[in-house]
Amino acid sequence: MKKTLLFLTSLLTFATIQAANPTVTVVFNGITATVTIPADLARSVTCSSEKSSHVKLIQAETVSSEIDYVLSGSSDDGEFYMEGSYKATVKLNGLTLTNPNGPAINIQNGKRIKLNLPDGTTNTLTDGANDTANGCFHCKGHTEVTGKGTLNIVGNSKHGFYSKEYIAFKNATLNITAATKDGIHCKEYFLLEKGTINI
Repeated sequence: MKKTLLFLTSLLTFATIQAANPTVTVVFNGITATVTIPADLARSVTCSSEKSSHVKLIQAETVSSEIDYVLSGSSDDGEFYMEGSYKATVKLNGLTLTNPNGPAINIQNGKRIKLNLPDGTTNTLTDGANDTANGCFHCKGHTEVTGKGTLNIVGNSKHGFYSKEYIAFKNATLNITAATKDGIHCKEYFLLEKGTINI
């Protein structure tokens, strides 16, 4: 009986954790951005950029479960910067983002980053010509691209899509319309399971 009760308690605890919905949303709107961090993630993620369209989020070292970041909206002068030491998911939900001075998305997290492109969405990233980073989309760790949406990249600096470790690609459509160096660049391996890539 005690074991059964313990099992049920564990299930209830798991259900509570699952219901917590560890999702941070970022909505870009011109030179501003609205960042929503749920109360249960207040100790796990901090935003140092306030309402600026150059969004900077830092995951705490104590984070031990995956957090989703959902990005949408548009800005001609913005960026998404995320730093951390635990795997995460970044979902582009109809995002148009240009950073005149650097990468549009800059993920300084050496763990596995899942880049999700939901079905039916079109997302466009553009970086600045004088940028010193390695790509318009720049990821310090492993990048796994999933979903059936479309990502357009205009690379005016170095590489279009850069991942310091491996890139695994499944289902999505990736269009690199410009790149000063490589359209796609990674330092380990590139795995294409399914999808469409135009460079």
